[in-house]
Order: sequence, then structure tokens, then C-alpha cells
Amino acid sequence: VEAQISHLQVHIDVLERERAELQKNLETIVNPILTIPNEISSQIFLLCLPADGRVRPSKRSAPLSLAQICSHFRRISLSTPGLW
Repeated sequence: VEAQISHLQVHIDVLERERAELQKNLETIVNPILTIPNEISSQIFLLCLPADGRVRPSKRSAPLSLAQICSHFRRISLSTPGLW
């Protein structure tokens, strides 16, 4: 019985890894913007700043607005020091 449980656990682990990979692939199909390299997204985000480059504290400022779109954008914006 223990051997069967161990074998099934290995199979479950493989299936969970496959599921995670399929989920990642689905996200890039549904959200093609996720395929843009983070470095390019970061540069695009920097272009959203005011012309003088100064960030003004506001709920509607570019850094905060970008960070609220999705978790992917939040990670990029928080890791782009020039936005803050």
C-alpha cells in the first residue's frame, strides 16, 4: 500500500507541474502583453511619466495607476526605480 501511495504521489507531482506549465501558457495566450520582456515594459512605463520626469504624489499618477492594472504590471512597476 505504501508503495502505491508513493507512486501516486509522484504521479500527482508530475501532473501538478504540467498543470502549472499549461496555466502559464494559457496566460500568455489570453494576455499576450505578458510576452513582452520586463525590461521593455519597464521602459514603456517610464515613458508614462510627466515630461519633466518628476513623479507627483497622486492616486492617479503613472506609477500607481500602472501598479493597479495587474500583478504582472505591479511587479514590473515596483522593480523600476525610475518610476518612484
